[in-house]
Amino acid sequence: MSRFSTIRVSRVLLAIVCAVPLASAATVTEIRREQERVRPAELEQILAQPAASLNTRVKFRAVFAGIGDLFNLRESTFRPELHVNIALWDDRASLWDAGARGRPVMTLYVKKEERLAAKLPLLHKYQVVDVVARVVQVTDEPWFEVTEITPVPDAGAFSDRAIYHLEQAAALAAATPPARDLADGHFADALKEGLPVCAAIEVRELRARNQLAGGHADAAVVTLSEALKALADAQLDDLSLAARLHAALAKAHSDLADVATGESRTTALNAAIAQARSALESDPSLSEAYAVLGIALAGTGAFDEARRQCDIAIRLRPNDAEVRWYLGRILDQQGHYDEAIVALKKAIDLTPPDPRLHQAIASAYLHRGVKAAANGGADLDLALREFDTTQRLKPGNVEVAFQGGAVIEAAAAIGAEVTLPGGKQPATTELAIERYRSALALDPKHLPAHLALVALIKGQPDALREELARMSA
Repeated sequence: MSRFSTIRVSRVLLAIVCAVPLASAATVTEIRREQERVRPAELEQILAQPAASLNTRVKFRAVFAGIGDLFNLRESTFRPELHVNIALWDDRASLWDAGARGRPVMTLYVKKEERLAAKLPLLHKYQVVDVVARVVQVTDEPWFEVTEITPVPDAGAFSDRAIYHLEQAAALAAATPPARDLADGHFADALKEGLPVCAAIEVRELRARNQLAGGHADAAVVTLSEALKALADAQLDDLSLAARLHAALAKAHSDLADVATGESRTTALNAAIAQARSALESDPSLSEAYAVLGIALAGTGAFDEARRQCDIAIRLRPNDAEVRWYLGRILDQQGHYDEAIVALKKAIDLTPPDPRLHQAIASAYLHRGVKAAANGGADLDLALREFDTTQRLKPGNVEVAFQGGAVIEAAAAIGAEVTLPGGKQPATTELAIERYRSALALDPKHLPAHLALVALIKGQPDALREELARMSA
């Protein structure tokens, strides 16, 4: 090898040797930069998989709960003489639930020497804040060293007053049906308190479902439309919440279709189908959306497709009484009365007394009894019992009162007996007329009851004239 070749090789080796420590220094610097980067995260996700955030700076939104006094000297490096302990709730926590309020995240600490520690007393309970923290260790839970807490302006907040109204609303919504109107008032009062955006949307969902259970589908449409608008305005990427809102709105339109006729019914059914499909675009696993899509399709006469959608819902949630209620109604409309009754019995077994289920199975018994003609007496008797049970569970239902009249009229036509408060007795036209009049006492403009009454009293000129005058009033 020549002298000049030796020199060139030596220079290359020297360059390599000199480059190695430089590369190592660059790698260390990059690691440090990576450690200093702040990764946006959801507190719920960090709690679910804390190891994934170990030695990482994360930024998440939360609700300030207060200054705590939790120190575990065996498991963590945080010390009461060096740190301040704070408690936070996840920003999506359902704080109207006492259980959720009682489980704040407690493993967060601020160094006493940091200026942030002096600012902690300025924060107030329920304040929405953005938090920057490092997950410094993980045991059964993550332990955070907090470096920044920034109040979020105009984010809204819970208050003790809002919590009170929401607790009352939840209790009343779970009580007897007449209490649902009182629950609605508490939901309305809570929404006046300036809740955080996500909480306000979820509270509207709860309010709408209470309105649906109380038979106020028109009010539920308004409430859910407000919730969907708020979700869009806030640009929240929450597909699960969007799906639930669309599914509930589909149900509200379906309920409106149940009591509508003509073009109004068609419009409501089409709206229900559109909303259910929107729900499934956001969450294809939402059983409620399949069920309500099924019942709306059944209303348009698409029974086979309706049954398929409901079957999907049952596969997803086999023990869901609501899904089986929808299936039972579809089978009833399709004329499969035996299967409808089986499905509805299962639904009744799965849930506490629900007037909707008893009304649905009463309708199935009525239709099967009418189809059986002279042999339908037993089914008609069962139908009247179930309609009367529905009326006891939810007094004042005009449709149930009207259907009771239809049962007695059908039983009278075949000379069957029905069970009344005084015991079993032969069904008569007079008893049917009495039921139709009780329906009109609840709603003087209920046209089916008027028409049924006119048909029964057409041989009584004076009574007929009076009834026709009431119809035209």
